[in-house]
Amino acid sequence: MQCSAVSNVGDQSMKNDNTNDSSLQMQIYQTKARPEVGCTYRGTFLQDLYSGQGVLEHTDGETFVGTFQTGQRLHGVCRKKDGSVFEGDFSGDKRDGHGVFAYPSGARYEGGWKGV
Repeated sequence: MQCSAVSNVGDQSMKNDNTNDSSLQMQIYQTKARPEVGCTYRGTFLQDLYSGQGVLEHTDGETFVGTFQTGQRLHGVCRKKDGSVFEGDFSGDKRDGHGVFAYPSGARYEGGWKGV
C-alpha cells in the first residue's frame, strides 16, 4: 500500500552546509497526512518525495519504518495488523532482495524476495 500526494501539516527547510548546490536541499516535515488515502508519513522529503528516514502509518494498521528513496520504500521494517513482520529490502515499493518475514505463529522465512 502506498500513500502519495499528501498535504503539508508542518514543515521546516534545511540545506547541507558542505555544498552550494540547491538541488541537495532537503525539506523536513513533522507530519504529512492525507486521511482520504488512509496514511500519515513522518520523515524527510527531497523534491516533495519521501526520501531518507521516515515512518509511514496506514489506518489499516500497517506501519513501515525505514529508508525511502524517490517516494518508495527502500529498506526497513514493515509491521502488519495481524502481527506479521517483514524486515528487508524493497524495490518498486515491493519486497525485493534479501529479507526476513516473521509470521504471527512464530514461523519465519529468510532469503530472497522478488517483487512481492
